Amino acid sequence: MDNAWLESRAEVIRSFDAMVVPGLLQTREYMESVMRAADSEAPDEQIRRWIEFRLIRQQVLASNMPRVVVVLDEAVLHRSVGGNETMRAQFTRLVDVARQPNIDLRVLSRSSGAHASPDGSFKVYEMPEPYPVVAHVPSPAGPLYVEADQAERLMLKFDAIRRDALPGAESVELIKAVAQGRG
Repeated sequence: MDNAWLESRAEVIRSFDAMVVPGLLQTREYMESVMRAADSEAPDEQIRRWIEFRLIRQQVLASNMPRVVVVLDEAVLHRSVGGNETMRAQFTRLVDVARQPNIDLRVLSRSSGAHASPDGSFKVYEMPEPYPVVAHVPSPAGPLYVEADQAERLMLKFDAIRRDALPGAESVELIKAVAQGRG
């Protein structure tokens, strides 16, 4: 099982992201910066293949399926990835995808305080029958995939985080304000 398989089949993807913009919403330059930081030893050809694969995965957003609900911790907006030009392009991409009818993009503002996932990012994939709900928790040691009760627990955590996050329009305004602050 992997994220690409889950993304291509999910009816709903819920993503809480505390460190970086999720891969489905990244610009090419942003993803390259993230990949190089995550694996500084990777040869250029490998980075190129990873980028091309992620760009192909992003095509899942071209249709109205799946429904994608993303909550970004505000820290993601303030973490400089690839420099100002890369960040400006990434902010523009976030504002653009937030307009898509199948995408609900929200920001968990710093002022919201403690939240339901102090341990970090995760994704929950609602799959069509006969597949179960599957959750993905990234870690430095590799991905962890869970189903059943554990996935349901993460779904409840996501719902709590989403309730604490800014509504969509306010989230977009915050993204624009952070972008303007970067000059």
